[in-house]
Amino acid sequence: MQHLQRNPARTHLPGDETLPPLHPRERVLMCFESVAGMWHVRFRTVAWARELPRVLHFRHSSKIRDLYMRFGASHLSEDVCAFDYAVRQGKGIVDLDLGTEQLAVLKGRNPTLR
Repeated sequence: MQHLQRNPARTHLPGDETLPPLHPRERVLMCFESVAGMWHVRFRTVAWARELPRVLHFRHSSKIRDLYMRFGASHLSEDVCAFDYAVRQGKGIVDLDLGTEQLAVLKGRNPTLR
């Protein structure tokens, strides 16, 4: 039996360099604001710093909370408290990690189905 020595600098197995990430993610900013009892939600890419065409409208802040809990980039207690504070104030911005399919919907393009 061959004994393999561990290299602490190596975080993957040999040959993993050619494999694409399992679920590629992209950072997107979700900007939300309460206007006249409706929540307006816009999205902006971090990489290109431009606004995406899709705008969502919700009557209840619970929908925004659902988006944050499902796709939020960080769920540390400080971040959750900051998100709650922003909702109470009526506007805010949070980071989301979206997959390629979700991002394609926000960009107004349908992803190709395989």
